[in-house]
Amino acid sequence: MIFALALLAASADPASLITAERAFARASVENGMMVAFLEYLAEGAIVFRPRPVDGRKFHAQREPSDAVLSWGPAFAEIAHSGDFGYTTGPWELRPKPGEEPKSFGHYVSVWKKQKDGKWRVVVDGGISHPARIAVPAQVAAPAHPGQRRAGVVSAELLAFDSDYAYGHFADDVRVYRAGAPPAQGKAALANEPRVLSKTAGADMASSGDLGYTYGIAEAAGGTLSSYLRIWRRAGGRWRVALDLALEIKE
Repeated sequence: MIFALALLAASADPASLITAERAFARASVENGMMVAFLEYLAEGAIVFRPRPVDGRKFHAQREPSDAVLSWGPAFAEIAHSGDFGYTTGPWELRPKPGEEPKSFGHYVSVWKKQKDGKWRVVVDGGISHPARIAVPAQVAAPAHPGQRRAGVVSAELLAFDSDYAYGHFADDVRVYRAGAPPAQGKAALANEPRVLSKTAGADMASSGDLGYTYGIAEAAGGTLSSYLRIWRRAGGRWRVALDLALEIKE
């Protein structure tokens, strides 16, 4: 029993997730965005443009470009089961190799281990903002307090997503909105309007302690936005650990 618990603890080490993220970023610089994304996106992966779309189809249809997209992880969280997690950090875009970057922002990538044991991205999103922020040398990756439980997307999680409310935010929630670097803490969401959420997809770790939902949210007045929410289950309750919203202008 002790040996089995030791193996379980080792499986939740975020090192392999961070290594996969860095390899993905390196491939983007060395091989180009299209090649890198087609290598690291899982089948059926979702990206936001700004509506959620099939990521592999989107990148396969993109025109060739000399632009260089680089990024790196600043924060990572992995489920207790070690098969599911997410990473986030700053990105920058250069028009051509060797030129100064002209665009900046932060990305969020949700990762899931595939049947072959490799990490692949299942949801990828991000925001743009004017600040150039360096990738830190060390990635913050706190230990996850979750415990093993059934890894089926629960009706409770989906109900929370559709009935999105201020009380569902974790105290340390990370908030991503275009135009400014990510904020942290519930106060960043205190003045946002109530939205009606329509969930388009959801999944969770096999340990049932981390999950995500994405879809379209509508605020009063008809303003639409795509959203990605990463949920953490702790103390027997689901709370939003990360909230990303992209306004849809049509």
